[in-house]
Amino acid sequence: MSDRNLAGRIALVTGASRGIGRGIAIGLAEAGADVAVNYTRDEAAAAETVAAIQALGRKAKAYRASVTDEAGCAAMVAAVAADFGAMSILVNNAPAAGCRSPTPAPKRSTSSSPSTPPVRTASAASRCHNCGAMRAATSSSSPASPPM
Repeated sequence: MSDRNLAGRIALVTGASRGIGRGIAIGLAEAGADVAVNYTRDEAAAAETVAAIQALGRKAKAYRASVTDEAGCAAMVAAVAADFGAMSILVNNAPAAGCRSPTPAPKRSTSSSPSTPPVRTASAASRCHNCGAMRAATSSSSPASPPM
C-alpha cells in the first residue's frame, strides 16, 4: 500500500486492533494517512496498533465502539471528526455479528439446489443502521478516493 500517497487523508478502520484490520490500518499509515483505530474488546491490542502507526510518524488514536451499536458508532464518528477532522477513508472491517434489521433478510430456498445451504441475501453491512452515520461522515466533505 505504500506506493499510494494518502498524505493528508484521515482513515477510520473498524476492527483495527488485530488481524486484517490492524494490517490495513498500518498499511494506510505507511501510505501517509492518519488513522482512527476502532476496537471493541482488546484495548491493549488497539494501543499496540496505535503505537505502530505513530512509529511511522502518523497521527493515530483508538476508539472503543461496537459497529452493532448505532449510538456508539455515531459518537465514535463525531469523536474522530473532532480529533482528526473530516474523514476521507472508511474501512468497514469489523464483523457485524448480531447486527439485525427490523425484518430479517429472506433465506434463499434450497428446494431447487439441495447441495447449497440457505444463505441470507442481504449483507450484514446493508442491515446495519449505524453504517449510514459512517458513510455520511466520509462522503459529505471529503475528496474522492484515489483509484486503486
